[in-house]
Amino acid sequence: MALFLVELALLIATLLFIAYPLYKRDSAAVAGQALTESDYSDLLYRKEAAYTALIDLEFDYKTGKIDDNDYKTMKTGMESEAIDLLKRADEFEKERSVRTVS
Repeated sequence: MALFLVELALLIATLLFIAYPLYKRDSAAVAGQALTESDYSDLLYRKEAAYTALIDLEFDYKTGKIDDNDYKTMKTGMESEAIDLLKRADEFEKERSVRTVS
């Protein structure tokens, strides 16, 4: 039982470490706000971190380190964040292509 708690604590610490960049800069990519190139770069980094966290979560679930309820809760939150970041990145790319063509 103690080993399980240690493993769970390590898992949570790892997920928090990976997910930290997702919440680090609130100013980057706020809905309705124009992004700068540095914000876009930060957004791409956060998107990759979200994908990595999802892959790690899936691995931990398949190896039995996370139960079904925790997995579903964590996956839902991580997926919605990744989708939001992807939408913001796509919007910036569309705006940049329109500016380039004009």
